[in-house]
Amino acid sequence: MHTDEPPVLTTTRPGALWATLNRSEAGNTLRADSLTALHRALDSAETDPACRALVLASDADAFCLGLDLRHPPLADEWHTGRADESYWRLLGRLRSTALVTIAVVNGPAAGGGVGLAAACDLLIAGRQATFRLPEVFYGLLPAMITPVLSRRIGEHRVFRMSLLAEPLDAQAAESAGLVDMVADDPHQAVRRLMAAIARTDRDTVQQLKASHRLLFSVAPDYGLYAGQLLARRLDDPKVRQRIDRLRANEDQP
Repeated sequence: MHTDEPPVLTTTRPGALWATLNRSEAGNTLRADSLTALHRALDSAETDPACRALVLASDADAFCLGLDLRHPPLADEWHTGRADESYWRLLGRLRSTALVTIAVVNGPAAGGGVGLAAACDLLIAGRQATFRLPEVFYGLLPAMITPVLSRRIGEHRVFRMSLLAEPLDAQAAESAGLVDMVADDPHQAVRRLMAAIARTDRDTVQQLKASHRLLFSVAPDYGLYAGQLLARRLDDPKVRQRIDRLRANEDQP
């Protein structure tokens, strides 16, 4: 179901720009237009000298349920590379921008939605948050988000989550290192964080991030590999059959 509502709503608050995923009827699944909107939100935040943070949030029950593969044109966005290249660049920008990036996850996050949250500098979870990588059930792989997840929770834990599609609740995700803080009121937690962020400057934040990227770098061609892998999997007739069943059952990884 498509609506005329924008896929991302932006709101300026003291010191921060909030980018709120706004496709609740589809579980805030990721499409080319939502990725474009998130890039534009980051552009806007970076060009505002008073902005110190980008907050990625959702007011819907779900934070983000990953790729939107319900309809063939949307699946083709990922198959042709139009969306996966944009998604990979977005993960990199969230990690490298001079802004502090904060994810607020109040409900389920799955697949690429987990990657979006994990790519942020800080991840605040509400008590109802869950995190899951269900791609394997559909013949897909979470290859594109593996680097950002491994940076937080380690290579083997990501492999186990990918292999078994085990969900993590908020407390388990905090224990694993995926979540930085579990809060009854995540928005209040963001306000407390902003008080600390206000004491630093953007150049220092950017250099801090650059030093960590140098120490824990990702192979330069990994994004290309992950995108090509996704395209090959989507070409596989068995994967297409599984995606067709997903559409028929109105289920979403």
